[in-house]
Amino acid sequence: HRADQVWNEEVPGGNPGSLGHPELCTRPCLFFSQGECANGSSCDFCHLQHPKRPAHLDKRHRLMLQKMSLPQVASLLLPIIREKVFVLDACSADSVASLRGLAARCGCPTALDAEWPPPRQNSSERLLIVALQAMSLRLLLTSLHRSIPEEDVGTRLQVDALLEHLRHRSCVHVASPPPQVSLAAHVAKV
Repeated sequence: HRADQVWNEEVPGGNPGSLGHPELCTRPCLFFSQGECANGSSCDFCHLQHPKRPAHLDKRHRLMLQKMSLPQVASLLLPIIREKVFVLDACSADSVASLRGLAARCGCPTALDAEWPPPRQNSSERLLIVALQAMSLRLLLTSLHRSIPEEDVGTRLQVDALLEHLRHRSCVHVASPPPQVSLAAHVAKV
């Protein structure tokens, strides 16, 4: 039980599912909110309060993403992911390097340097971008992961590694105030 005690002291919520709350945690534990979670400190679902239901894409937006190539999806998602990572992680060198590597693997190495939001958009694209910006970082990474072909195991593993890296770093930075410089400016320097 010593590992459980260390886990409880270091992670808000005291369980693996709460790590990275609210941007990177898993969905809320339905049993914990009723006081009936049998998994306790080993539960893989979040035990912290979520003020509202997480934003998700509607069917029309999911279909739009499914019709796009991986470079198109990555070019759309990575700038939003970049900004959310910046707020969460204060732009660590590891996170910037991971994002740059992921952009390159997805076939859009300049996505992190691109003008955001994109200059020309039709109304459907604007609505999709608004919906994506409302989503949590975990859901954005999951959407990117789903867009990667199954046979591209390396890129899928890189998204998984970035998610785990950010979840564990968020535990360290829980009390840190967000920086005042944008990640786009910082990434441009690197």
